[in-house]
Amino acid sequence: MYYMSYHTERTLGFHLAESPDLLRWTPVNGGAPLIPRARDGSYIVRDPFLLRETDGPFRVIFTNGWNTKSICTAVSGDLQHWSAPVYLGIMEHLPDTANCWAPECVFDDESGQYMLFWSSSFHKTNRLGIKITASGAVLQKIFRRFHSRSCFLTRALTALTQRFAKQKAAG
Repeated sequence: MYYMSYHTERTLGFHLAESPDLLRWTPVNGGAPLIPRARDGSYIVRDPFLLRETDGPFRVIFTNGWNTKSICTAVSGDLQHWSAPVYLGIMEHLPDTANCWAPECVFDDESGQYMLFWSSSFHKTNRLGIKITASGAVLQKIFRRFHSRSCFLTRALTALTQRFAKQKAAG
């Protein structure tokens, strides 16, 4: 079975759909969000990225608001029951950060660590008055502490997201 994560503007919650063939999709949970937005407004769910960790559980990483310096993550063993979202303060160390969005994650076989990617924009503008956006990355073994933060793309754009793929070495 294949699974696709998504959000809707109506609910701003985390949804899943399943498919046996990648062509026909059925919403899980009757189309209701598996992680709804917080009733107190402390987070929403946008841009959910679903992955299966190397030791078995599923993890979703998502944009949690319009003006936050963090993203959120939650864990499930069965794709139906999810932990409460945990905030990951990935850009709290930079006071000029306006937001964080579109997180993704890959596992690096060589280091045995996860590489978490996201985009951020900043309040300041460049000399042309265009807001600066950047993509960041952290290397980690668990999803609570971060180290090796780096900014690897910086552009004078209003939006920037990235996708990554690993190619095996020739030979």
